[in-house]
Amino acid sequence: MALLYATDVGESAWQRMTRDGVVVLLRPGVGHASTAERSAALRAASLAAAVPRRATLAGAAALWVHGWRADGAAPRRIDVAVPRGCHPDPPPGFFTPWWQFVTDRAACAAASTIGGVSVTDVGSALRPLLSRGDLGEALDAAWWALSKGRIDEASGTRAIATGTRGLPRQRALAAWNAVCKASGAA
Repeated sequence: MALLYATDVGESAWQRMTRDGVVVLLRPGVGHASTAERSAALRAASLAAAVPRRATLAGAAALWVHGWRADGAAPRRIDVAVPRGCHPDPPPGFFTPWWQFVTDRAACAAASTIGGVSVTDVGSALRPLLSRGDLGEALDAAWWALSKGRIDEASGTRAIATGTRGLPRQRALAAWNAVCKASGAA
């Protein structure tokens, strides 16, 4: 796995390599050689600096690691799930508008290690998108997960209903049920 960093080569060389197609961007300042395979481990490793100790990559960034919109750059917003009682500061280079932690015990419990980074499963990653994220993006992610077989209707319903209450839960379940119905799974 060969990640390349802009700080390793200097800004002008980095700009030239990205412009010439030698380096493919994963996120600002981090990329890989254009000849390298873009794997889940490579995508996860590119976000390692954003995930503090005892935290789990969640939300759209976790879905990106699992393969949603995998040909593009990492989502601009990075969500991390932490166990109850943890309150991490944003890591260096990640600012509050684009980095946020949420207390989500279920997402942490459903995590696995990919590329040296703790990444939550697809169902737990969908939950915050469907309950409080941009609905267009959330529906696209749910459709991708269901159509690619990353999750089935029953396990998606269980994962989305876990850890949410009230209107966010209703919104998430209504959106998930609409995607299931549209796909013919329901």
